[in-house]
Amino acid sequence: MKKYIAMFDKTHTFAKRFGKFDSETDILMTHSNFDDNLLTFLDPVKYPDKIKGVCKVVNMSDSIFFNIDDIDKFFGEMILLAHLSNKPGILYSSIYTRDDILAYIKQTNLATDSWRFMANDTSDSRIINSLLTPMVRETSGSMEIAIDQVFPVKGIGTVVLGFVTHGIVKVHDTVKLLPSGVFSEIRSIQIHDVDVKQAIAGDRVGLSLKNVSVDKIKDDFMMTGKDNNDWEIIKDDFNIHIYQDLIKQPMPQVVHLSYLLNDVTVRVVERNNEILKVRPDKPLVIKKDITGFVYDPNVIPRIIGKFSF
Repeated sequence: MKKYIAMFDKTHTFAKRFGKFDSETDILMTHSNFDDNLLTFLDPVKYPDKIKGVCKVVNMSDSIFFNIDDIDKFFGEMILLAHLSNKPGILYSSIYTRDDILAYIKQTNLATDSWRFMANDTSDSRIINSLLTPMVRETSGSMEIAIDQVFPVKGIGTVVLGFVTHGIVKVHDTVKLLPSGVFSEIRSIQIHDVDVKQAIAGDRVGLSLKNVSVDKIKDDFMMTGKDNNDWEIIKDDFNIHIYQDLIKQPMPQVVHLSYLLNDVTVRVVERNNEILKVRPDKPLVIKKDITGFVYDPNVIPRIIGKFSF
């Protein structure tokens, strides 16, 4: 089993403590093998200065590890994000007791049985074991990959790093990159620097592509099977449904939508109760029933709500 853990940790120490270094951009990735299970810890290293990375790691994660080292404005922001995600997790603190924290979370999903509190006398192995809840991945149907990075490698060509979110990808598959609409062929696949013939939903992959330059796909953020038509390219106004439980602040004119590894800026054209009409600043692709977060980087808390398309 493979699982991804979003790290809510302003000290940025627990991902390194729990796992071995994998890679680092705006997200530090470490991984740990535990009883034949692979846990990958996703630490948004620019948080709390930047909100973008923490939204990404929640989008891609299966559960959350929340280290509470201070009850401040960022603590409240992380509670909102965890609550809206509706994902399970662990509350950990070396300073505060469960009762100290309960007053702040009692109206949220963090107070339900899907969350556990652990104090600083809890061993790392017990914490990690608590994160090993069963996961079901969707491996049938057309494959989809959320793109993290695109770059050239001398002697190899264009390389894409990303997460397989749906289906199976194989060497020699013809794939479509979005929103550019460029087609390419998978030359090779690597998982943790090991060549493989295929990868399935839940795998973090490196893909070498044939006959396509970085310049042509540098703004793409999704890869699908060649016949996958589930993703819609949008250039004009479109509607989203917004959910703002526990959030009272007004809707700004310009917001960010964060879903999977994508982050786009949109202008709010009109609001009708829970329906927002928004206008993208550049073409984007989105899929029916996709969910993500709405945020404004200029206010605290920066989380405005959760959206679905």
